[in-house]
Amino acid sequence: MLSPPGLMLQQTEALAQKIRLGRIEGCQYGEFIRDNVFGVVNNTFPFFVERVGHQALVQLVEDFLLQHCAMEPEFHHIATEFVQFIQHGTWVNQLDLMVLEYEWIAFSAEIDQARINIESCSDIVYQNPEQYTLSCNPTLHLVELPFEVSSHSIQITDSAPSNYYAVFRNAQHHVVSQKLRPIDVALIQTLQPSYCSSLQTFQQQTEAQLADFDVRLWIQHFTHLGLLNINTLGE
Repeated sequence: MLSPPGLMLQQTEALAQKIRLGRIEGCQYGEFIRDNVFGVVNNTFPFFVERVGHQALVQLVEDFLLQHCAMEPEFHHIATEFVQFIQHGTWVNQLDLMVLEYEWIAFSAEIDQARINIESCSDIVYQNPEQYTLSCNPTLHLVELPFEVSSHSIQITDSAPSNYYAVFRNAQHHVVSQKLRPIDVALIQTLQPSYCSSLQTFQQQTEAQLADFDVRLWIQHFTHLGLLNINTLGE
């Protein structure tokens, strides 16, 4: 509605003010909004929540509602706007912010609407590599982190950020955080962001630059994980 009636604007503003003023009597909707935001943050950013603690999170949600002009009510928009709110303030330390941003990347890969179409990497493919293309999973994000990631926890490392991960959603709709070596990052970056290489060309170029590197085994490994896609030329 581009031009809502004046009375509607007044009523909406009054409700928003009640919500922002806190948990006051007579504003059950405000309680609902706070609980909803709190639930979104808890479910989307569990590592971050564990690090900051319950009381600090309650205050962060309160500050978010009081100070951030959120425009979209959907679950994923609340999560994104909460991250933006934290990024533009001094609410948490740098390490906690990086944990939050990593979890947002994983969440972004989960809800990405891109279609994952994985063709098996069989011997037939390698018999005719000129007939196939090689590309990255469209939900892929490459990140460098000061911690190591497992499915249930993160482990802070003492050194400067040097843990490389590929975060993506596979064909089984699972979000994967795959640890990478520097050589993996370099090769994957040649296929990003949306570049689609001939399988034959990629093999030849890689073999020319890395004489002792088994590029075929490397491709098989990452197509099996779902990080790389092999498709018939023309698809």
